[in-house]
Order: sequence, then structure tokens, then C-alpha cells
Amino acid sequence: SELRLVLLGGNWSERNSVGNFILGGDGFTRSSNTFKKISAELEEKQISVINTPDVSFHTAKELTAFIRKCSDLSDPGPHVFLLVIQPESFTEGEKNKIYRILQAFSDRSFDHSLVLILKQRQRGSVIGSPLKNLIRKCRNRYLKMEETEREQLLIRFGQIMKENNENHVRH
Repeated sequence: SELRLVLLGGNWSERNSVGNFILGGDGFTRSSNTFKKISAELEEKQISVINTPDVSFHTAKELTAFIRKCSDLSDPGPHVFLLVIQPESFTEGEKNKIYRILQAFSDRSFDHSLVLILKQRQRGSVIGSPLKNLIRKCRNRYLKMEETEREQLLIRFGQIMKENNENHVRH
């Protein structure tokens, strides 16, 4: 069976780094801000990681096209949405953008989501309420990148799949 994972949030290079971390390689490059899918076998399981472009939707048509492309690349649908968050730059607007994407994809998207908090750039920064609200909406599922090893991420992805009866998100 294959695990299909969609990266959202953060910026293109942050998501690339996370994708490379998960796959243990350097298949994601910093040269392009488009959809990219890379598949590999990890621990006897096929995994596909889909990075999405940086987005700002000005119309419903743009959001629909984004969702359609995510659906096509993760066909028949993703198992996990990994929300890559840089805590200092995560605003109410960023939270709303992620909510729009997940809600447009499916009403079950939050049940399939895990928040990955990147290392804070500045000491003493506090996790703000938009991030706390997002974590709460994702069933309090989150990990801090600086404290996480790849095996832990794979285990969490497996747990999310198990909690959702191995089902993927249907658009």
C-alpha cells in the first residue's frame, strides 16, 4: 500500500526541505514554485510526497484549480496533509489560507492533518493563537521539527492512516 502525503503551509523552500527530510534525499530542489511529486520506498512502504506551490487565491477558480491539481497528483486522494509552519510568520491570514484549502478539499481534511512546527528563527518567540487554533482543529496533532526524526514522522503518518481506517481524503 502507498502513503500519499501533501505538504501545505510555510514557503516553497521550507516544504522542499521537509520533503527531502522525509524521503532522505535531495529530490526536491529550490528552483521552482510548482507542484512536484516524488515517490520512494521507505521501510518497505511506498510513500509519495507532493509539494505544492506557494499560493494566494484571488478567486474561487484559482482555489478549485489548486485542489484539482492536488487531487490529480494524489489520486485517489491523500492520506495525510502535513502542514509546515514557521511559527514567527504564522498569522491569522496564513491560518485562514490553510483552512480554505483543507475545507475546499474535504470536510474530513483536518482529520488527516498533522502540524509540523519548524525551528523558531528567534529565541523567545511564542506560539500564537492562530497556530494554537490550527493545532486544535487538527486533533491536537503536531510535532516540532527540531525534536523529530524521520522514523517518528513515518510512525505518526501511520497512526493518522490507522485513525482514519486507512482511508484517504476524497475531494
